[in-house]
Amino acid sequence: MTPPSLARTSSPLPLRAPAPLARAVRWVLAQDRLFLNTTSDATLLPAVLAAAEEALADGPSSAEAPGDDEMRADVESLAIAPLFDGSDLERI
Repeated sequence: MTPPSLARTSSPLPLRAPAPLARAVRWVLAQDRLFLNTTSDATLLPAVLAAAEEALADGPSSAEAPGDDEMRADVESLAIAPLFDGSDLERI
């Protein structure tokens, strides 16, 4: 059941746990054709920026993506779903 405080939100909930957040940032920064779009939740911005700074500590394009198993575990344990699915979610 959705908590009443979240029942009216239409956007997905951001990752809050530090380790999965850092892995997600590293994954995005390791992809040549992607860019990191920060959260609109200002309370998470310092964590996102810190994760990006750590991922790029050795310079631009130095981020190494986490392994597939780590990412799969985060997807499953945090119930992560795509924002766009090419179908139903495209009509939002």
